Amino acid sequence: MFDIFFNKVMILEVLPLWMKEPLLGIEKFSLWQVTGFFFLILSGLIVKSIFNYTILRYIKKIFLKVWSSSYAEVLNEAVKPLGYLVFLVFVGTFLSGLGFNPFINKILSSALSSLSILYVVVFAYRSIDVFLTFLKEKASKTKSNLDDQLVPLIGRALKITTVILGVIFVLQNLNIDVTSLLAGVTIGGLAFSFAAKDTISNLFGSLTIFIDKPFTVGNWVKLPETEGIVESIGFRSTRIRTFYNSLVTVPNNRFTEVSVDNIGLRRYRRTRTSIGVVYNTSPDKIEAFCNGIRVILKAHPKTRKDYYEVHFTGFGDFSLNILVYFFLETSSWSDELRSRHEVYLDILRLAQKLSVEMAFPTQTLHFHDASKSPVEKERDLGVGELEKSVAEFQSHGKEYIAPGPRLGEAYYSQK
Repeated sequence: MFDIFFNKVMILEVLPLWMKEPLLGIEKFSLWQVTGFFFLILSGLIVKSIFNYTILRYIKKIFLKVWSSSYAEVLNEAVKPLGYLVFLVFVGTFLSGLGFNPFINKILSSALSSLSILYVVVFAYRSIDVFLTFLKEKASKTKSNLDDQLVPLIGRALKITTVILGVIFVLQNLNIDVTSLLAGVTIGGLAFSFAAKDTISNLFGSLTIFIDKPFTVGNWVKLPETEGIVESIGFRSTRIRTFYNSLVTVPNNRFTEVSVDNIGLRRYRRTRTSIGVVYNTSPDKIEAFCNGIRVILKAHPKTRKDYYEVHFTGFGDFSLNILVYFFLETSSWSDELRSRHEVYLDILRLAQKLSVEMAFPTQTLHFHDASKSPVEKERDLGVGELEKSVAEFQSHGKEYIAPGPRLGEAYYSQK
């Protein structure tokens, strides 16, 4: 190929004798050959630049017309090795025309072919990113999250396979017996399997995650040792971003041993609180307050309408306690907090409207003043009067009110 473009005989005739003498006493290794080799490298770099700015540029434009602009960055990285491949092929094509001795020629040829294989592997490795961008684009259009998790795993598997094949081809090019090397690896495979038993168990753990789907990327999960949002699921481990923004790496075999609470899959988020009102609050006002809270829960757009509880539940040390128990239909923690905030503010406004006073821990001390006359004792009710008062609370009695949300007549008489 060299002789097609250059007349080697004519070049040797015009060169001075000192450029044709062997360097370091090595046959067929002269100064003109070394100079020609560096000239060949320079010419290859020029050809590479022309290829990058013409053919490669045109190829990228064609691809970007077919695909979206999201491919631009990965495509630019993927095609970069092609310029170096053109350079190596150009140098390798004209190398034999320089007439190096067989030993030097073999070294240079092996180096060029090994580098060519290396850049082919790099090109294939980066082309996988282009393929993954295509898969991610397709996966984002589906409703299932399973394909979103599979795309990174497919990419890792393809990249590992590409690197292994590349190493094998480079070793074969260097005349290393790959068969015997693989046989040695097989013999040591048993020892390696014992050492890698945790890795294998993690691999089976990842398969369990994909088959059972206890969670997907983006879910809020709770484990015995950590809690947070799932960021990625790999072959060996799963990464969880905690709520204090640290990143926890959990081996996948851990998920086969513990229970996983997938909080992110909740349709409804529970809220339970207790409101304490002062002891001098009248029964009718407590009933009105409870009814008002029920109205608030029914009116809010994010609350579950078929299941909520608002009841006067007990006598506390310093307050009359009202249980408020309801569910919010939200998809995120921020929405949950906002909805709860709105419900609580409505309850406070209701309390102000009804003049219901919230209780707080208090203690009352009574001091006896001996200088004053004794307070007249209250009249004790007789047994008959007590029985009469109790009877009024029986069904059809004067103080009887039917069960269910209601307000007594005494409350309306105050209006």
